[in-house]
Amino acid sequence: MSGGGGELEQPLDLGGARRLDPDPGAELGQPFLPGHLRHAATVPAAPLAHSRSCHTRPVERRGPAAEGAAPGAVLAGGRGSRLGGEKATADLGGRPLIAYPLGALAAAGLDAFVVAKSATALTEAPGLGQVQFITEPAQPTHPLAGIVAALRHTARPLVVVGCDFPFVPPPLLRFLAEAPDPLVVPAPAGAPQPLLARWSPTHLPRLEAALAREEPLRRTVASLSPRLLDQADLTPFGDPTRTLFNVNTPADLATATTML
Repeated sequence: MSGGGGELEQPLDLGGARRLDPDPGAELGQPFLPGHLRHAATVPAAPLAHSRSCHTRPVERRGPAAEGAAPGAVLAGGRGSRLGGEKATADLGGRPLIAYPLGALAAAGLDAFVVAKSATALTEAPGLGQVQFITEPAQPTHPLAGIVAALRHTARPLVVVGCDFPFVPPPLLRFLAEAPDPLVVPAPAGAPQPLLARWSPTHLPRLEAALAREEPLRRTVASLSPRLLDQADLTPFGDPTRTLFNVNTPADLATATTML
């Protein structure tokens, strides 16, 4: 699978990584039905990340996350070459694809912003509403570019989600935001999904070095001893096949349309 920041290579063996068991008493809520977007909080941009915004309409939120919970960043810096154009603005059910993870973050009670290349057409996309945009460097086109830009911007732990995950449930995003661990990665069937994960700025030096040499993202993840959510961990949040479904090709987009 891939997310909004570029393509991922084949899964690596993360046998040495640790599992994270979700709190069995946590409130999981009801499945999320995407709605309109809400206003995303604005915070000062860090060096090398420029911010801008466009307008939005509010959605119903589940209430603010716990104090100190991580904010959310939607990654939209990928080329979308397999989809035939900018992935984030692809139409899914009459809405831009990126509207779905943004809506899920809002429903989870998390402040959110978008990380994209400066040449993105997203700021002109109809129906997105007001959301803060952070600009990642034009090169390289690599999934770590968006993650690094997001961590520099917030200087605090955050939840990242690729713009091509339309069915990620708000309770999973909220769980990641409130987790005490620096790096938490869903890994259904042993395949880590680092473009839907909790990241920490404590890893920035390692991530910046990996980005400089364009190291495969899953190799970087494996070196950081992440805590993994396996199939059993993820099932309370819904069928992992659906919740972690992402859109990379026209066929995927057609499948997502039938899944709405």
